Amino acid sequence: MAVCSMTGFGQHLEELPEGRLSVEVRTLNSRGRELAVHTGGLALPEAALREVACARFTRGKIDLTVRLEPREGAGTDAVTGLIEGLRAHISGRDILLHEALLARLILALEGAGGRRRGAEPDPDRVLAAATEACERALEHRRQEGARMARAISEVAARLAGQVALIETLAPAHAQALRERLTARLADARAPQGVLADPSLAREIALLADRADVHEELARLRTHLARLDDTLVTGRPVGRELDFLCQELVRESNTVGSKSSETGITAAVIQLKTGIEQIRELAANLE
Repeated sequence: MAVCSMTGFGQHLEELPEGRLSVEVRTLNSRGRELAVHTGGLALPEAALREVACARFTRGKIDLTVRLEPREGAGTDAVTGLIEGLRAHISGRDILLHEALLARLILALEGAGGRRRGAEPDPDRVLAAATEACERALEHRRQEGARMARAISEVAARLAGQVALIETLAPAHAQALRERLTARLADARAPQGVLADPSLAREIALLADRADVHEELARLRTHLARLDDTLVTGRPVGRELDFLCQELVRESNTVGSKSSETGITAAVIQLKTGIEQIRELAANLE
């Protein structure tokens, strides 16, 4: 199963004896799966239509709409048959009376939203058409998902480049910090070589520890590798990618807070920008 977008469209048109059948499937983004089936008053097995859609879409807002445009005169076949039956059993002036009553009944049913039974399509044909429309919408989602997956991979490659840049800048930054701290420590010593303020040594040790970003960079590389692996797993990946983006932001923030070096700060900004791009793309994936 390929990576799928949650946005898609599929349609199937078919000419039936009862008229022109149209089945449309539209899917949009949603946190879960929301399925709506619209049959337009046709007597169709809605539960079976839902099963067809649920078997293909695990996430998104899905609207499945069935329409039937009756052929000219197709809806009058049942009415004509009833009138002919009346004529076969009723004679004389009563025929006009029964035909008038039947016509009034038909008009009343149509006014209440009813549909003449002669215009009902074969449910099996409708299910087959719905299956075809769902498959076309699913293919649309796969194609768009493939484009988004490529875009995410490109952004992830840029993020890996920023992580590598930080790795090259971090040692120089740590060395410069050590030199500054050493100078401060020397200034803080009394002539006898004793620290005038012992708490300064603890502060210096903490600052030196804060300058080390190797653990954060290792976790960033791990998350980026997992992101690449996720895109080829063949399972729904939207929520997993969102989680990975949260972890990437967390590590990037830590790197930024540990370093004031301009090059590292600029790289962290690029990291956050790219992560947000991935998050927006992932929000459209199933």
